[in-house]
Amino acid sequence: MRQQDRERFYILDGHSLAYRAFFAIPITLTTKEGRHTNAVMGFTNMLLRLLQDEAPAYLAVTFDYPAPTFRHHIYGDYKATRQKAPPEMSEQFPLIKEILTAFRIPFFELEGYEADDLIGTLVREAQEAGLIPVIVTADADTFQLLGPGVEILITRRGISQIERYNQEKLQADYGLTAEQWIDFKALKGDSSDNIPGIPGVGEKTALLLLQEYGSLEEIIRRSAEIKGRVGESIACNVDRALLGKKLVIINRHVPLSFSPEKWRFCGPDRQPLMAVLRRLELNNIIKNLEQSSLFGGAVPTPLPVVPAPSPQGKTPQGRTNGFAQRSRPLPVVAQASLFKEEGDAESRPDGPLSCSLSDGEKHVPPPCGAGFHPDITQSLTGLTDLMEKLKQADTFALLLDTAAISASTRSNPEWLLVAAAGSGVARLPLGEGMIPPAMLWSSLKSVLQNPDIKIVTHDYEPLYKLLASRGIE
Repeated sequence: MRQQDRERFYILDGHSLAYRAFFAIPITLTTKEGRHTNAVMGFTNMLLRLLQDEAPAYLAVTFDYPAPTFRHHIYGDYKATRQKAPPEMSEQFPLIKEILTAFRIPFFELEGYEADDLIGTLVREAQEAGLIPVIVTADADTFQLLGPGVEILITRRGISQIERYNQEKLQADYGLTAEQWIDFKALKGDSSDNIPGIPGVGEKTALLLLQEYGSLEEIIRRSAEIKGRVGESIACNVDRALLGKKLVIINRHVPLSFSPEKWRFCGPDRQPLMAVLRRLELNNIIKNLEQSSLFGGAVPTPLPVVPAPSPQGKTPQGRTNGFAQRSRPLPVVAQASLFKEEGDAESRPDGPLSCSLSDGEKHVPPPCGAGFHPDITQSLTGLTDLMEKLKQADTFALLLDTAAISASTRSNPEWLLVAAAGSGVARLPLGEGMIPPAMLWSSLKSVLQNPDIKIVTHDYEPLYKLLASRGIE
């Protein structure tokens, strides 16, 4: 069977994606009763984006089991330095699993094993069944699972930027094969998992050693040839390196019952899904779902996929602003890109939305007027993407959209305009709407109070009064 004719089996690393969502979205997002929902909302938005952009034929999610694993039996201090999950995070895992159940997406956890081991086993089983396994994760440990026909979608910043890897991209980015990735982690260690590694060997040294000698075993065998303290450290810490390798290797033979036909994605169970979303007050997701093809609603016209530009303005291989690699009918309501990318007509230096840095000079976007059409941010997903853009900028413009309203209402503006360098302009609604005001101001506060980011504005006094009234000074 040709590669293009094989169906894809998407395997989500539930634990790592939930943690990424938890730390990407302000913890202040709660229900009226005070239940935290930031991780739930972020995870659900990532799931919807996956369904939107990838249209998976098969789908499953893995989680860590809350008990010691076989790695703890090998090394008692495995993950001993890792802090316990915040209670605000732990309380959301059952909610995420409840949402997965309502989506009719199977999830797995098994005592004695980690989510990565379940992923590795499902990858092997999927390949043997003639499927193309696609891993979705925030954890680079899974790079060791790359091989012919295996892909990884890895989140890089927050929950908005996804990078697509295959074995060729791993070689291009790191100069390593999937097998060498195991030795790479064993050599340099991993402080987050408390994997010891070899003292004095960091990431750069580990890469150089593997590129010259090929494997950990060969590096150990020829340690006498390696000059200086590095060679001495390798010779004295052979046991540490081999222990690290044992801890890093993903077990691909976990006792799981592989039943892909039971895991074919056929859409959510509408009534239970809407019930849990209402209980968690995730109203924006509800609105999107009610209009989506998942529930039989109208399918909006697909939006163009905008790749994330590299510093040179080129698109790195495999990197996107979301999961999308191709255009397809969208099952959920899509949000347009908040910022026009380089090369778009409206973002070139001579275009009406120009805002770029050139030769050290700051260019503020022109004021609103005829022909000025900023993108309107109407969802929490769009707000999160915008905040990620601003956090990466050293300067951005912020001003009240006074041209969009009459002078008589100028003291009570309805919109904020935001533009980062090299981008177009986003319009943020300040009144009641699809974005809860508390969420909007909490997100803005985290960016505006960052002392490393410079803010350019116009008509400062009314803007200052507005921000001060929301506790931002």
